[in-house]
Amino acid sequence: MNVENKFVFVGFTAKGIMPQLATPVGLLEPHKIQAALAESILIENSPYVPDYALAVELLIFTVAISLIWVVLNVFGITSGVVLATFISSLTAFSGLYLIKNGLLIDVTWTLIAEILTGTTAFYINYRTQFKLRQLIKKQFEHYLDPRQVKQLQNNPELLKLGGEKRYCTFLFTDVRGFTAMSETMSPEEVTLIMNKALTIQQKVVQKHGGMVDKYIGDAMMAIFNAPLDLENHAHKAVLAAVEMQQLIKEEGIGIEIGVGLNTGDAVIGNMGSDTRFDYTAIGDAVNTAARMESSCKEVGEDIVITENTASQTQMELKPLKPIKVKGKEKPINIYTVNNHEV
Repeated sequence: MNVENKFVFVGFTAKGIMPQLATPVGLLEPHKIQAALAESILIENSPYVPDYALAVELLIFTVAISLIWVVLNVFGITSGVVLATFISSLTAFSGLYLIKNGLLIDVTWTLIAEILTGTTAFYINYRTQFKLRQLIKKQFEHYLDPRQVKQLQNNPELLKLGGEKRYCTFLFTDVRGFTAMSETMSPEEVTLIMNKALTIQQKVVQKHGGMVDKYIGDAMMAIFNAPLDLENHAHKAVLAAVEMQQLIKEEGIGIEIGVGLNTGDAVIGNMGSDTRFDYTAIGDAVNTAARMESSCKEVGEDIVITENTASQTQMELKPLKPIKVKGKEKPINIYTVNNHEV
């Protein structure tokens, strides 16, 4: 055997001659361990732990964990999970690449920390989203069609809390002769009739894409084109008014309602105090719609519509004599539906 320019390690392997040393691959004689170490030193590009290994490992750890936390909290759940998975895969690939190129940079703890951080951030994000969806459902399930509530839950950004200016159609209703009816009937009978009347109105509003904003005793306020966009909202609000009148008469519950409509800009959002608030609308357009409803008895019609709404509906309307309302200097042009059939 030619041993020129080679290192030769001589040792004994007979049992009982020298102690064996524990290694990851089992018990080995000292000369075998020395030979393996020498081979690692002599082989070109042999993997080694550089002096800056700890600094690099800490840098990878910090950057990777920060990115995982950010993407899972800033982006949606699905996008966040995809990006977090990509970051973890990139970390593992980088560690493998460095080892193959001779740099023993350990990314094991980084990968473990990424899993723990990602799981925590995912849980917090999911819990926040779940609470937001439940809040939206609780706030709107009684006022919107279930399909609209689902759309809001899937896209919370469509709901700008705190108030925003929107162009909507506002509808107000009120029961005619409610005081007289209350005096001649028991409270239980009045309650039953009112519940039937308001249920009819609510279902009609939701059928045509509107939102029941609130009940005020025997009155109701509805909004069309908020919180979700609604095409031809003025026309759909007029259709809802006509259908309400038809169904109230068909039910034969012995009451009549007046309906007022107006279209215009208003601030819509959560209004109230810090501890108690409701999703509602405020503005001149809202007040005008309420004035239209209160003028039904005055003009002798059960539906009164402003010119703003009338100009945006395809229903056949009949012009009425302009009326003067509180807060307006000039009389308002009003209309009613010529034929109460949808």
